[in-house]
Order: sequence, then structure tokens, then C-alpha cells
Amino acid sequence: MSVGETPRELGRYVLYDQIASGGMATVHFGRLHGAVGFSRLVAIKRLHPSYATDAHFVQMFLDEARLAARLDHPNVVSTLDVVANETEVFLVMEHVLGDALEALMPREGSRPIPLAVISSIVCGVLEGLHAAHEACADTGEPLDIVHRDVSPHNILVGVDGLARVFDFGVAKAAINTEETREGVVKGKVTYMAPEQVRGLADRRSDLYAVGVILWELLAGRRRHAGERNDSLFLKLARNELAPPPAPSTIRDDVPVTLDAIVATATDGDPSQRFDTAREMAVALEAAVPPAPAREVSAWLRGVAGTRIERVSAVMRRIENDVQSELDARLTSATARPASSGSMPVVTATIRRTGSVSLTPRPDDGSRGSDRPIPPPAQRGWTMPAALLAFTAVMLLVGVRTLTRRDPPGPSERYDAAARLVDAPAATPVEQQPLVQPTPEPSVSATEPPRAPDAGAGSRAASASSPSPPRVVYVPSPPVARVPARETANAAPSPRAETTSAPTANVGPKPGCESPFAIGPDGLRQIKPECL
Repeated sequence: MSVGETPRELGRYVLYDQIASGGMATVHFGRLHGAVGFSRLVAIKRLHPSYATDAHFVQMFLDEARLAARLDHPNVVSTLDVVANETEVFLVMEHVLGDALEALMPREGSRPIPLAVISSIVCGVLEGLHAAHEACADTGEPLDIVHRDVSPHNILVGVDGLARVFDFGVAKAAINTEETREGVVKGKVTYMAPEQVRGLADRRSDLYAVGVILWELLAGRRRHAGERNDSLFLKLARNELAPPPAPSTIRDDVPVTLDAIVATATDGDPSQRFDTAREMAVALEAAVPPAPAREVSAWLRGVAGTRIERVSAVMRRIENDVQSELDARLTSATARPASSGSMPVVTATIRRTGSVSLTPRPDDGSRGSDRPIPPPAQRGWTMPAALLAFTAVMLLVGVRTLTRRDPPGPSERYDAAARLVDAPAATPVEQQPLVQPTPEPSVSATEPPRAPDAGAGSRAASASSPSPPRVVYVPSPPVARVPARETANAAPSPRAETTSAPTANVGPKPGCESPFAIGPDGLRQIKPECL
């Protein structure tokens, strides 16, 4: 990892120090910078200058970006963006703090890796490969992705305890626009399956590579250590490679079930291997339960803590540069004179009296004067006046409702009936014969109204007022009715003959020319002697 490189602008990205280098490209620290101080640390893959002008390698690079962009899985490093300028192409990926499995492989005399940690790492790799193998296009058709370069160099173990697969640069897929040249074999020979050497790779070729990695993690050494690549290549092409020794014969704590898994995955015949990466992962989990992520993280920090701390220091330096750049931008923005169309900046000064005075800050950045800010424009009173008028109307309606007179009760209805005595009747009304205190004939209801005397007229005139007088009905004493059996043989009442012959008018009783009198309470009452 190189340190202290000059940052380079790539559109909205900044290219920093180099993290690692491969045969075709280098990987650098990068930072995505956005508006309002938004920033994110990323990893930027850059083609070597010698390949950046080769259309074949550039197309392979773009194919890798298209493939990786379709994979969204925790055990696959995500591809975020592709940046191209006049001369170069850059692949932007998520940055994972951790170390490559190549740097974590056991060495001679080193402490063996715990079986549970090995199971967790290998199962994570298998799950990531399964996601790639099962990926489909937008139409639902399988992409038939084969990584073809599964090796410890392309497996990243993060401090979060997850193993991730990356670098699909030589992957084969149905959507690739660049076909593999005839006679060209892509991948690392030490992890290559026999059929891959002959150009017949499929998903089971990736499982062969995982089987070799599993054997090396368990055995604590390289499978083809000291062997030349050309010699190994010929053995693979002829399928003359001898199977490796069982891991249990090298390490005492390895169960025989792991021997069977390794033998199945590294079989020279693809039909004898696991059909899918998930099938192999399930078998491995049953043989050795994988360690939780926190145990893998603790193991990683114990093995590669120094390297991880060195990477973390570079990350902190980049973050400090980002903060310094943001502070500089804020300082320049504050010191820059405001334009004519900008809003004035107002400062608040709190005096000892507790009052607050607002003064505008001049555009040149100096302290403002004590000039008060002009008062804001007065608001119109249209809406408040409308609200007040509406409130007054509602109050008047409420008062009118509360003071409204109740409907006339029975007493008032009786009073109205009493006032009709003085009015001429429209039609004759028959009444039942009454027993009078004196044997005088009853008076017909059809009798025309009597003229009131002068005294009564004067009293009525004096009692009148601008408003109609309130008349209260005073009930008369009860009158006994004649039982029906006593009047059965009685002579018919003169009222019965009113329909055929007129009835003679009978004069009023003495003093009853006007049957009403004004009582002590000022109300008109019927004289008892006139009943």
C-alpha cells in the first residue's frame, strides 16, 4: 500500500493512495464527495496504463462492471459506479475494511486457523458464489455467471466478520460482449479445475477452486507448493493430477466428514462434485458449525491487526482532509461578500436589561452599526375585521335564541279562548245543559254580542296600552252537569230548536251587562254572579 499520493479529481470522486495491485489493475482509496459536505469512502479500481488503451482489456473491465452491478449480496463486494475520461476507465466499489484471504493464509509454523472460523469463511464464499451463479437478467433468463478466478486473492474478510467475493474481471457470462480469445485460459492455474483448462468451465469449476482453498486452510500449506505452472497446466489438461491427502491426516482435529467434502469438491470429474455452491455450504455447516461473525472479527484483528490499523490510519487522514476542505469552504463562503440579491444577515445583541436589539450585518463582514432594522410592513385588517363581524353575528343569534319566547302553554290557550267570548261566533256551538243556581233559561251561543256599558268602555280604554294587553285566563268555578237519567224525560232545550226557529233573546242579569271586571291585579276576570 502506497502512502502520500497526491489526490486526483475524477468527477465527483477523489482518487487517493493505492491499496493493492494486480495483474490488470490497481485498487485505490477513493472518496465520493457531494453537496453540503456529504462524503463516503470507496475503493476505486484503475486499469494499468498499459491496458487502458487496449480495447480488449477495456471491454473486459466494462463487462466486470456490468456483471458485478447485477449482484446484490452480503458476500459479494458491491459495484457502485463506472467513471471514464478521455484516457482511462475506473470502477468504483464499496470499501471494506479488512484483509485479503491471501494475506491470512497459514504459514509454516503459524498457529492453525480454528475450524469454526474456516467454516464461516468458506461458507460465506460459497453463498456469494451461489448468488452469482443464480443471477438472472431483467427478462428472467439465467446469466450463467462463472467467476473462473476464485482464489484467496479475490476473497476479502472484513472486520465485520463477513467473507466477500470480488473481482469478476475474468468472469464468464451470457451478457459478456468480449469473447475469450481462442487458446487463452483465464484464471490462476493453482486453483483451476481440469475442465477449465480445456475451456469447458461451469459453476462446478468454481466449486473445485473452493475445494482447493478449503484444503489449504485445513492443511496449513499450499497444495501445489514448489510446482511449476506449466507442469501443473499439463497435468490438469490431461486430468493426471493426483488427489490431495486427506486433511485429517495432516491435522488431528479435522473430522473425517471434512475429508469427504474436500474430496467431493476437488474430484477431477465435474459430475462427481456438488451440483451447487449452496449444497456444498450446507454440507460444510453440518460437518463444522460456522463461527459467528464476532468471533471471525476477533480472529482477524488478532492475525492482521497491524495491517488493519495501518489502513485505518490512511482512512482517518482522508477523513481529516475532507473535514479541512469542508471547513475551508465554509470559511470562504462566510468571508465572501454577499451579492446584491442576497438576504441581509441579522445579528442579535442581548443587553443586560434583558432586551434584544437586532442590527443588520454589513455586506463587507464588519460589525454593524446600531441602526435599527426598519419595522416590517403592516398586515392588512381585512381578515381580522371579517372574523370580528362573524363573531358578533354569532353572538346576536345566540342571544336571540336564548330570549325567544316559549310556545304558548295551556293557560295561554285558555286565555285566548276566553277573549273569543266577546267576539261574534261564526257558527253556533252546542253546549250541554247546565244546572244554574236559578231556574233561568240558558243563553244561546248564537246571541249577538252585547254592547258594553260606558263604564266598561272607559275601563277598557284606560287599561289599553301601546302593546297588546296580556290576558290571563282565570278558570270559573266548577259547574255541575245534570245526569243523563234525570234529563232523559226533560223537555228539549231551546238550543236544539235553533236550527229551525230563532230563540228569543233573554236579557242579562242585573249588573251583568258586562260580565267582566278588572281585578285588583289589573287583569280582566269574569264576574262570579254572571256565571
